[in-house]
Amino acid sequence: MGNLNHTPRHERVTTKQKREQALALALAALRKHRRPVPKHRYQRLASAEREAKWAAFAQKFDGYLLRDPAAWKRRGRTQASLTHHFVRYAFARYHVPRFLDQAWQDQTPYLAEADGRPTPSQLLFIHLAQGGSVLTAPYQPVRLTKRMAHWFMQAPAYYTIDQAFCFAQVMGLGGDENLAWWVIQSSLGQQGSRIDDFWLTVVALFARQTMFDNSYLPDIVEYIHHRKFERTVERDGRAQGPPQPDFSMKGRTALALLRQTQAWKAENDRVNWVDPGQLAWRPSAVPGGEYWGLHDGQGAIYNFSELLDGQQLRAEGKAMKHCVFTYARGCYFGYTAIFSLTAATNQQPGKRVATLEVDLHDRTIVQVRGKCNQRPAPEAESVIRQWANEQKIKLSKRAF
Repeated sequence: MGNLNHTPRHERVTTKQKREQALALALAALRKHRRPVPKHRYQRLASAEREAKWAAFAQKFDGYLLRDPAAWKRRGRTQASLTHHFVRYAFARYHVPRFLDQAWQDQTPYLAEADGRPTPSQLLFIHLAQGGSVLTAPYQPVRLTKRMAHWFMQAPAYYTIDQAFCFAQVMGLGGDENLAWWVIQSSLGQQGSRIDDFWLTVVALFARQTMFDNSYLPDIVEYIHHRKFERTVERDGRAQGPPQPDFSMKGRTALALLRQTQAWKAENDRVNWVDPGQLAWRPSAVPGGEYWGLHDGQGAIYNFSELLDGQQLRAEGKAMKHCVFTYARGCYFGYTAIFSLTAATNQQPGKRVATLEVDLHDRTIVQVRGKCNQRPAPEAESVIRQWANEQKIKLSKRAF
C-alpha cells in the first residue's frame, strides 16, 4: 500500500505556483513605493559641456595632475564621496587625511567652472598628496614642529583644516584629544588656526596638567584675554588699556587660574557663584568593589569607592595633591565619575593609592593618577585592570 500521508504531485505543484504568485504580487506592491534613484548632475550634462569642463579643470591645474581627469571612472553616490575619490585619482600618490577634502567643498572639481588659480588649501592638499611634508607646504598659517606635523596628519576627519592646525599644536605640546577639543571650542579655536607664542604657553600649562577638567578652559581663556588684551571704555568715553598687559604664565597654576576666573565671572555677571564643595550627586551605574592584592609586599584589600559630593572631591584632591576637585561640575551633570582606590593592610586601615576618572558616556577609564599625579604602583595597577575587566569598563591607552 502507498503512504497515506503522501501529497499528490499536482497538489504540490499548485501550492508552489500559488507561493510564487503571492511573492510576485508582494514585490510589485513594494516597487510602487520605492523612491527613484536620484541621478547625479554629471549624468545630465551634455557630452560637449562635460568635455569643456574637463578641459578647463586640466588647464587650471596644469602641472599638478598625475592622471587624466577625463579617464576617471566615477565612484560613490553622494557629492562628498564623488569629490573624495576624484581628487585622489587626479592628484594623489600617497595617503591624504580625510579632513583635507574640505579644500574642495566650495567647488566640486568635476562640475564647477575652473576659473582663477588654485586656492592655498588646494595647493596644500596637492603638496601632501604627492609626498610633500606639511613643514614645507606652501600654505602653512602656523609654525609647526616635527611632532606637530606628525599630529596634523592624524587629525580627526570632522575637523576643518584650520582646526587641524590647532589640534596639531595642542598635541605637539603634549596634550590629548580632550584638551584639543576644548581649545578649539574656546575663542582660540574660533579666531582661526593660529595660536601665537603667548597662547602656546597657556596651552602648554594645561597640557602638563593632569586630573583637571578641561571644560573650564574656554572660561579661563576668556579671563586671560580680558586681563591682557581687552581695552575698556570709561563713562566719559576715554579708552583705557587692559588691566594687566604684562600678564604671563610664569609661576601660575591651573587651579589658581580657575579660582580667579570664577571670581571674575561672578563679579562680571553679577550672579551668585555656587561653591562646588556644596554640590552632591547620585551614584553612577559603575559599581565599586573590594579586591585582594599586594601593597608594599604585604597582603591588602583594595576598595573602589565613588566620590559623591564636592567635599569628598576636595578631601581627595588635598590628600593626593592634584586638581580632582575641578571635576565636581562634571560629576554633578552626570558625564564623569570619580573613584578613589584605597588599600587596607594590617598596619594601615585605608591608604589612598590612586584616583580614577571614568567617562560615563562610553564607560571608559580616562585617567588614573597616584599622589602628586604620579603613576600608581604596579600592584595597584594590576588591581585596577582586574576591576575594569570584571565590570566591563574600557581602559584608555593614556589612562596611566
